Amino acid sequence: MISTPSAGKAIAGVGGCREVSYSGLKDACSASWQHFAVRCPRAPPRIIEAGRVKAWLLGVSGRLVRGSHDGNLFRVALETRDPASACSNIEAVDWIPGFYGPQRFGVERPNSHLYGYYLARGDLPGLVREALYRYPGESRGCPGYYEKRLARSPWKAEEVMPRIVLEALQSYIFNRALSMALERGSLSSIAEGEVVLGVWGNVVRLPAVRLPHSSLAGRGTEWARLVERVTEEEGLDLKLFSTARGLKPSLRPVRYPVLKVKCREGGPWDAWARMALPPGGYATIAVWRALEVDWLRSYEGCNL
Repeated sequence: MISTPSAGKAIAGVGGCREVSYSGLKDACSASWQHFAVRCPRAPPRIIEAGRVKAWLLGVSGRLVRGSHDGNLFRVALETRDPASACSNIEAVDWIPGFYGPQRFGVERPNSHLYGYYLARGDLPGLVREALYRYPGESRGCPGYYEKRLARSPWKAEEVMPRIVLEALQSYIFNRALSMALERGSLSSIAEGEVVLGVWGNVVRLPAVRLPHSSLAGRGTEWARLVERVTEEEGLDLKLFSTARGLKPSLRPVRYPVLKVKCREGGPWDAWARMALPPGGYATIAVWRALEVDWLRSYEGCNL
């Protein structure tokens, strides 16, 4: 279990290289294949092995730009009492809401948004309780990366809030606002623009909204009102998500098409599902839309 940035650093470290770049982040709880670009002062080894990471030199290329890929192909193993129904449900999914998947908030500790929440509210007791809490199936010791960093000066949120926890909090607010829009029965009505994506040789135009950002305050659109309502309910100030903090009011699709869906029963698992999604789409959301998922059990098997 290793994140994309950590995998890139491991490859660069063994090869004596630097300036790692990649086109997209992959789920840390998965077996993933992707391209990395590294800048090396000399020719790197053709094969690099660094712990759980193995890399093959494919050739000389330029720097990879985040979001420049045409999407991702997924192969998902399913444990289920009814493989036939599970496959039937998954193959019926042709689109998913633009939610961030649960892995966006961490794997063994799916709480990066909570660290941002307590920091933003200046809630030291809440921050400490969350840092000390052990999640089911968690194997690592305490304190971990976030806890060590936050413990330096938890009352100075302006200085110590890691960008990753602020972005996770932004994603959480986005998910909540999108949930409200779904409850109202329409996603297209909240669109503030569109995102054009190249997906497996095709071009798709997807209705999109802006991520929670201070620029939405007082804007008066349906989406802006939803975001303001969520931040008010959470006791947060929308000014928290500002350009000054390194956040941009980027457009994110409110829904994604699910392509090349195929599911079959049998094999080493009860069933296997395959699908393709545009950049930014989460296979976990596609599975969740089709099936009732035991997330805790799913992530307990992450180290297998």
